[in-house]
Amino acid sequence: MHDLGLFSSLGEAWVAVLRTIYQQGAAVAYTDNAGEHAGAKEVFGLTFAVSDAALPDAIIERHKVQEEYDWMVRNFTVQEHVKELHNETSYAFRLFSYMDQKDQLQWVIHRLNENPHTRSATITTFEPLTDEGYILRQPAGLSRGGRKPQSHGLLPRLGFRMQGLHQPRDA
Repeated sequence: MHDLGLFSSLGEAWVAVLRTIYQQGAAVAYTDNAGEHAGAKEVFGLTFAVSDAALPDAIIERHKVQEEYDWMVRNFTVQEHVKELHNETSYAFRLFSYMDQKDQLQWVIHRLNENPHTRSATITTFEPLTDEGYILRQPAGLSRGGRKPQSHGLLPRLGFRMQGLHQPRDA
């Protein structure tokens, strides 16, 4: 794990994550289900904390691409099928009505309130019965930049990927 530390805002964390990916990320290539190829960099095992996650955030407001930002806000706030994701469910749907059954955020809050030291409070956005439509597929022979995946049992992993390999600007 690579801990980036504590940030005072989401925007500060966003810039630090992008900078880390740009500077330390492993180059990867993948092909989506439409056959489009893309180059990217990715970093696994980043952790960080944000002391004030309030929006709007000045750094995000200054650097965001409005159309992409609006799409992401909708994806995380509206429970619907998303055309751009091969008509799969939005992140809001996955978080608040996972597999049409569970509000995962409320479940995790309840679980942590019952036992703050639990090791089984997990949220997932993967829906294995329906996600075949938009899962990004690695080209044959490539796995995480040509490296053999490491096995860590059931430890949670968080990965960040950046496309359009432009160096992040300072906030």
